[in-house]
Amino acid sequence: MILTRFISTDYGTFGKLYIGDKTFYTVEKPWANNAPEISCVPDGKYTLTPHNSHKYGNSLCLINEKKGITHFKEPNSKRFACLIHVANYEKDVLGCIGLGDKYLGHMITSSRKSIEEFYKVCDPQETHNLVIEWGELKING
Repeated sequence: MILTRFISTDYGTFGKLYIGDKTFYTVEKPWANNAPEISCVPDGKYTLTPHNSHKYGNSLCLINEKKGITHFKEPNSKRFACLIHVANYEKDVLGCIGLGDKYLGHMITSSRKSIEEFYKVCDPQETHNLVIEWGELKING
């Protein structure tokens, strides 16, 4: 599974998530030096681990201990509980990743439906691998 980010604006950081023959659009916070709740997560390799969120139900949590991204708060955590969940706008995520089916320049659409589709091809009860990379990045302030 690969997430390739393609633009970062005041409205968020947007990318495409490729899994099998499916493609989803993503929304995250703009990059803010990996600061908790106000930044997208750094690029790199992640393990996606099952997580049961009181707000989002069964979801997947990003983990990369070398970067300090952990499942739960630990002494070495820079960030924790970075999830993939329903979100259409950057204001809907606090350091997590939202999924949608279209990118409209300031948001993604049909997030709830996209999350349902995502979890049909990516079982939230299993562990998965994710690579996050920057593509040909455009930065619009």
